[in-house]
Amino acid sequence: MTIQGPERHDQRPSAVLPRRSIRQIGRQVMILLVVLALTLLAGELGLRLLWTNPYYGEAAEIAHVVRISHGNSDQIIRRDAIDPALAPVRFRTSDRGYIQPARRFHKPDWTIAFVGGSTTECMAVEESARFPALVSQLLEAKGKRVNVLNSGKSGNSIHDALRNLVDHIFDDEPDVVVVMHVANDVGFLAALGSYRRQTAAHSGARLGLRWVLQELSAHLSLVGLARRSATSVALDARWDHLTERGRLQVKDPGPYVARLRATTQVIRAFGAVPVLMTEPLASAGGVLSPAWADLDAHERFNGLVRKVAAEEGAVLIDLAAEIAKLPSWNEPMRLFYDGMHVTDAGSRAYAQIIASQLDGLSDRVGAARRSRTVDGPSR
Repeated sequence: MTIQGPERHDQRPSAVLPRRSIRQIGRQVMILLVVLALTLLAGELGLRLLWTNPYYGEAAEIAHVVRISHGNSDQIIRRDAIDPALAPVRFRTSDRGYIQPARRFHKPDWTIAFVGGSTTECMAVEESARFPALVSQLLEAKGKRVNVLNSGKSGNSIHDALRNLVDHIFDDEPDVVVVMHVANDVGFLAALGSYRRQTAAHSGARLGLRWVLQELSAHLSLVGLARRSATSVALDARWDHLTERGRLQVKDPGPYVARLRATTQVIRAFGAVPVLMTEPLASAGGVLSPAWADLDAHERFNGLVRKVAAEEGAVLIDLAAEIAKLPSWNEPMRLFYDGMHVTDAGSRAYAQIIASQLDGLSDRVGAARRSRTVDGPSR
């Protein structure tokens, strides 16, 4: 007797839909889209006939970006384009976007904020040798526990500093604010005659898309690679035409002086000590020197820094004059990579000068702190 098992049938569904089914689905989707579009159009036409839109023609909100480094950044910066012998450096930021090391002490005696452009950012300098951070170490050796908030960012101007202070930095309650803005301001005013590039409104849609891409790049390597390729550091070609005219021509430095003066007054109003600092520029530049840098125009703006500091009663650190006293300071690749951006040695020289002049500000810091609670709102 033979027992036969049940017949075996392949019951797996077909992995490929018939062409007819695909065409039917396509037609249904198209019909749905057309119906949706016609419905929206009919609704829009009906509303226009029956209702007056109070927002018709209204511009969207003006959106501005706080120009400070991204929070929690951690990158390796190669320096072989400057000198093949230079090792890469690490560039890290705190959750608030300040260049590390920022908060070395849980309960500091002071907090100092540095605002500036790429010459304050010091991206191509060894992390421990960046002069804002080194100032903290030097003041510690003199008995002062000081946290340093380095908000320097490439391309920033005094206009950016004023906005960043009010919108971001003052929330961290600095006792001293050191301002070094000269080179970029010379470039902006020579090229545009104003700070319109910084004050221009940004498209909300564009900013929203950029924000999404930045968020995605924090989690997806493919998006990160695209972002890295799109934001590679390069000299801005928009400044190249300045060299065709020879010497930079800043017709009216008034916008710079007004913002420098306002920044000084705002710093004091928020209960901090304003410190204005001139910016060194070596005449012996090299192949890396910015094409738009000009010694005469630069020194003219340094003179304005000195003038505003005297008129506003701000502390002046004449860094340009002090650096010029050092032997061989103008020698290429000694203190500066390009006549403007410091080497590790140049950054250490900056720190020594700055720390020695900030050391005597205890009385001013105390007075500024008292003004925050007596004359102004408690923070």
